[in-house]
Order: sequence, then C-alpha cells, then structure tokens
Amino acid sequence: MDRPLYPSDLTDAQWELIEPLLPPIGESTFCQTVPRREIVNGIRYVLRSGIQWRMMPHDLPKWETVYFHHNLWSKTGVWKAINAALVKIERERKGRKVEPSAAVGDSQSVKTTQKKGNRGWDGNKKVKGRKRHIATDTDGNLLGCRVTTANVDDREGLKLVLNTFKADAPLVKKLYLDGGYAGEPFEAWAKTMNGIEVEVVRRPDEGITLVGGIAQLPTITPTEEQFQLAVEMARRGSKGFKVVRKRWVVERTFAWLLNFRRLKVDYEECVPISEGFIYAAGSCILLNRLCA
Repeated sequence: MDRPLYPSDLTDAQWELIEPLLPPIGESTFCQTVPRREIVNGIRYVLRSGIQWRMMPHDLPKWETVYFHHNLWSKTGVWKAINAALVKIERERKGRKVEPSAAVGDSQSVKTTQKKGNRGWDGNKKVKGRKRHIATDTDGNLLGCRVTTANVDDREGLKLVLNTFKADAPLVKKLYLDGGYAGEPFEAWAKTMNGIEVEVVRRPDEGITLVGGIAQLPTITPTEEQFQLAVEMARRGSKGFKVVRKRWVVERTFAWLLNFRRLKVDYEECVPISEGFIYAAGSCILLNRLCA
C-alpha cells in the first residue's frame, strides 16, 4: 500500500486469513480500482476509532464505497460468517473441538444518539437506547449476537440468539446465564425448542444484604461459601467486586468489544448495521489472536 499504515490496518498474515472468507469480486460489487483489502481497512478504521463515515482519511477509499460494502456485508451476513469461520480456526488452534458444546449468554444496554432509529428505555440499567444480546463459547469467542431496543426483556432477546444455534452452533447443549434469566418458562423453552439445558450461575453473595454495616444472611441455611462471604462483608463494610464462575467469560467479551470506540454508543440507524459492527469487532479480536 502506497500510504502510511494505520494501527487498525490488516497485517499481511491477517489478510491471508480473511481474504478467502470475503465474497468474490463479482458477488460483492467491488470496483476494480478499489482493492478489497483497503475496503476492510476502511471499515476497521471506523470501528476502531469511532469516527463518522464522512471523516474517513483521504488516503483510504471514499467513505461512500466503504460504507456501502459494510452495509451490504452486515445485511447479507458476511461479517457473521467471517467471525464464525475464525472462531472455528481459533478453537482448532487451541486443540479444542471445532463445534462448542457449551455457551455463555448475557446482555448489555448502550445509549443511542439523536439519529432516527428504534430505541427503548431499560428501566433496570437506566439507559435509553438499545440492548445487545450475545452468546459466547467458554473461551469468550462470539457465537451469536442480536440487537434490540433496550426495553426488550433479556430472556426474549436471548431467544432470538438461540433460534440461530441450530445452524450456527448445533452441538451446544449447555448454557450458563445470570439470575436475570432464571425462570421455568425460559428454561423449558430452551430445552424444548433447542435441546439446551440452562444453568443459572448466581453470585456467591446473592441474597446477602448489609443493614447498619452488618451482613444479613438469607432466611435459608447459608452455605459455607455464603457464611465466609458474610464475614468478609462485615469486615470490609461493602460487597466489593466478585468474579462469578462461568459468567465472567461473557463479561470479558463485552469489555473486549468496548475497546472499539464505534461500539461505545450505538450510532447506527439500522439494527443490522449495529450487529455487523459487533461481528466485525469479533473478527478483529480473533485475527489479532491468531496472528499474534
């Protein structure tokens, strides 16, 4: 490339991995004068820096060309397919089975801007915007994602993700979730419709409250872990941060995604474009890991 490199640019090794996964030139309306690698570099630049499309540097392809292809790839599932292929390569590299048998799910509410587009109010998180529902494997690799308005219930949003698992992750039989997904109707639905067993993983301090600086145990007989935690809470005077088994994996994935400034806020008018950026971010994470 006859220009200075940006930190978001693909390396030669990364391009060798992703090039075969892109649509052929005839199927993706590439101009013969615009290299496919530069199209991807333009999308990654916007994703990493969080700039407006019209502020793209002049030494990258025209913003209209880059936006057109990101729009097309998001709506036709190209970014989703690229991410899925890279997940399989990463799992194989680590000596694991290509198809995962367990997944972890969660949601994240983010603000939107004044642009037109669907949005809602999440009364729990006090956020007006949209909600990202994702599922990862037990390594934190993105398996599925759906974006809804923020007022959509977590369980209903996750159903949209699980409905794609028959094609995207057919061997998943175990799903780890937090207490917000607890409830026999959802667990029965997951088992009946997708053959997935749901396990709700609760915080060790769930049910423990502080009254006047004194830890109050739940009315049921506490476990040894709860008892020790109550003693620690009484000593420290606060709950503090606790890493929850299994669930920490998906929380880490959300943290990875927020390293991409375009995902700090949902700027997109069209929901499929938002989902496309999330899958593109997932592919960036995997490319960095595979070509480290």
